[in-house]
Amino acid sequence: MVPSMDPLPFKLLLGYRNYPTDSNYIAMTQMPLQGSTQEERYTWILDGASLKGNTGTYYLVVRPIVGPGIKSINATLSITPITSSCKFWNETQLDWKDSGCKVGVKTTPFVTQCLCNHLTFFGSSFFVTPNLVDPSQTAQLFATFAQNPVVVCFVGALFVTYLLVVVWARRKDIQDTGKVKGTVLEDNDPMDNYFYLLSVCTGRRMGASTSSQVVVTLLGAEGSSQPHHLSDPKKPLFERGAVDLFLLASPHCLGELQGIRLWHNNSGSHSAWFVGNIMVQDLQTDEKWIFLCNSWLAIDMGECSLDQIFPASTETDLKTFR
Repeated sequence: MVPSMDPLPFKLLLGYRNYPTDSNYIAMTQMPLQGSTQEERYTWILDGASLKGNTGTYYLVVRPIVGPGIKSINATLSITPITSSCKFWNETQLDWKDSGCKVGVKTTPFVTQCLCNHLTFFGSSFFVTPNLVDPSQTAQLFATFAQNPVVVCFVGALFVTYLLVVVWARRKDIQDTGKVKGTVLEDNDPMDNYFYLLSVCTGRRMGASTSSQVVVTLLGAEGSSQPHHLSDPKKPLFERGAVDLFLLASPHCLGELQGIRLWHNNSGSHSAWFVGNIMVQDLQTDEKWIFLCNSWLAIDMGECSLDQIFPASTETDLKTFR
């Protein structure tokens, strides 16, 4: 405790779950205590035995001690509660023990003073109780605008900036949620009942996105799928660094996938497309195939081709891929 004046006599009463009184308390002391420094005179140390091991809410009452005829005193008192302990390493029990050790009055939020009657390996642990946030004190700041216009304006500007960032971030979250939604391909045959989920990842290189119409065909050991247009009128597709999901229907199982064919019609303002990788999942068997494309589909970049077939990656390919 740090008083605004020294000496400042007062009585401390500690209660558990209820406000303490002169007849109902779990611990009581009178300040200042004996000591040569202010730390010694205004530090109250309570051990676990005094608290009887109770955990929960405690109430501390500070009662000033004034002389006869004095009704009040003008003083302030700052109180910082600290939970600290002194322990030593018991080499026999291989554990930390506190017998023979106690916390000293010179303990601060940064340093723990340990007083022990033996020598060994020592350690300490402490917890500083955080200050509670009082909204009423924050509101009182705006009432002092005439005295502190710069401070109030600065805090108000921070608050307005925070609200604008929250609104902007919320809109971005809504947009990202829309992008994550999968697309059921419009050219799926309603009679087909075997489904594959395609996760198409566009690369992160400059100009990797495309405005072209992309077509895909799955090549399996037991047959190939029909060509399907990867399109969705409700959201943009194949943006740089984006992952687009498509549900592709097939009349039967294609067996072990051996490759995937991709091509586009080279249309739009930025027709070139850099394909990162594609994962195809059989929704019936949960089997997955990964195609490490990492190639341009363009007439003037990479292999200068708009139509390519990519083989399914082996386990060795996945381990060596960078």
